[in-house]
Amino acid sequence: PMPSPDGGSVNFLPTPATVWGAESVLIDELSRCKPETQNKLFSVIHERKIQGIDLPGLRYRWAAMNPLNRADESEADRYSGSIALDQALADRFAWIVSVPDWAELPDADQQLVIDPSGENKINTASGELAATIAELRREFLAATERCHPDVVTYCRVTATLLGKAGFRISPRRARLMARNLTSLLIAAHHLGHSVTGKQRDALFRLCLRWSVPHRAWMGDVPSHVLDAAHAEALKLLAATDPGERWLYEFSQVSTLEKKFDLLLNDSVDCDTKSIGVIRLLNTPSVNTAIFSFVALPLLTRLELLNDE
Repeated sequence: PMPSPDGGSVNFLPTPATVWGAESVLIDELSRCKPETQNKLFSVIHERKIQGIDLPGLRYRWAAMNPLNRADESEADRYSGSIALDQALADRFAWIVSVPDWAELPDADQQLVIDPSGENKINTASGELAATIAELRREFLAATERCHPDVVTYCRVTATLLGKAGFRISPRRARLMARNLTSLLIAAHHLGHSVTGKQRDALFRLCLRWSVPHRAWMGDVPSHVLDAAHAEALKLLAATDPGERWLYEFSQVSTLEKKFDLLLNDSVDCDTKSIGVIRLLNTPSVNTAIFSFVALPLLTRLELLNDE
């Protein structure tokens, strides 16, 4: 910082280490920052600002951190000084990807890591990669303007189910997941991969796995939880009949207010709504009792259900 001669303002002098003209920033060892330092980096990641000043050229924000220490690890495997990220900061990164450990790498990749001939060399494919990103970015921005309904539905259902399982997904994260999934489908198509059938399902699962941010502050979401949320979301996407989709929605919404909103919707017939209510009544709970107490006079008067 350099105060102006009259003391009325402060300018920041550019050096080779400053970010004023940077297009991308890599923050290494992010998990070794104290919370107050993480807060200072928040504006770089979220707002593309530093010291309150815009960074107009900044497009890509990356960070690296050590894995969180687990209770079942030995002292020899622990990263001393590595702490969990602030949840709000972690939630601003679109992808949270675990780098494979040594034992998880194939032999060929281990060979490449060990070979010292590649040290300090720039990848010759960087120009081609930059051109590809620029091309696909235009397609991505157009796609986000009219996001595919299946992408939105998948992200909504998985976010809801993960929240029910105790792994809250913020509204911001649900939107990031939709952007991630859109970008992944576009990139896969460009690279010649199929984006239909089983291949599409695998891409959806891949996106879900690396979009949840919890590994940055509490550890990985268990695979069976992710798999269950993924399977339920695909089940809804596969239901082409409007009645089937309505029944699934009715069974999944958590609040009575949302259930009544669905019952008052004229898009499905009386018999379908009746099936949904019968299924609800077959799962006794306090909410079911409250629903019955409120619904009996209301739904009878509005003739939304059949006699059964």
